Amino acid sequence: MPSPKKSGPAKPRNGPSGSPDPILSEPSPKQALGEAFLLIHGLNLHPGRMGAWREVLLDRGCAVALLCLTGHTGEGRQGWRGAGAERWLADIDHAYAVASEKWPGVPVSLFGYSLGALAGMVWSLKRERPWRRAVLLAPALRMHWIGSTLLALGSRLLPHEFPFASWTPRSYRANATVPLSAFLAVRELSRRFQEGLTPPGDEDRPGRGNNPGAAAPRPDFPQFVIVPKGDELISTRYMTQYGKRIGPPVTLYTLRQKPFRGYPRHLVVNPQTVGQPQWNDLVGALTDWLEAT
Repeated sequence: MPSPKKSGPAKPRNGPSGSPDPILSEPSPKQALGEAFLLIHGLNLHPGRMGAWREVLLDRGCAVALLCLTGHTGEGRQGWRGAGAERWLADIDHAYAVASEKWPGVPVSLFGYSLGALAGMVWSLKRERPWRRAVLLAPALRMHWIGSTLLALGSRLLPHEFPFASWTPRSYRANATVPLSAFLAVRELSRRFQEGLTPPGDEDRPGRGNNPGAAAPRPDFPQFVIVPKGDELISTRYMTQYGKRIGPPVTLYTLRQKPFRGYPRHLVVNPQTVGQPQWNDLVGALTDWLEAT
């Protein structure tokens, strides 16, 4: 398997809040900005590996704030200390504030991959003015049932600091191992998202029975949801039903099953992991959506 060089800075500076400062980029040549995207990576993905998507957005005239979630600065077990659901939401708070200060008056949108998409959507549920729109790439709104079952067992049998070997290919990972606590934090964010869509006590709350997303009044901003066929880590069934139930704000794009290239199906961050023809199709569909919404 090829090991392309990592792009982007590995260790962003920490802001006063303790959250890493986002890496800010603007399109060149400079032009009047109409939108800025907060670009958020997945669990244990090196933030620089979102570089291909950063270039896609810059090429379309958007400013980009590339976020590094706590625990992803390549410091190993030491770096995971303090990482978790609340810390990651605080990281988004900080990055959103930095982007808003850098580009005053410019609406901010979300481009999140896996954990980044999930955390960004949870963050939006309690904001009066959430994202202008969102691109959700293989969003971890609900985990695959196999992973969810194994996680439930592991949480009963193992200490939360137990390190798991990363599933991410070596040249893409932020750290060699991921603690159980990080996976539990993803599960916690997923629970918050599904419960936050509708008022407590609603029997049709998303995630119950066979009716996910049934009565959800939010999020009502435009969403472009990219679902890899055969994804090993997220529930593609839930994502399909989520799109149908939420309705017009959601545009679903199913990424065809990839030929085996040594990369997990869940990893869809550049042409190498997707395949150039599918990457071209995906970027074309995203461009059409950006222009239409």
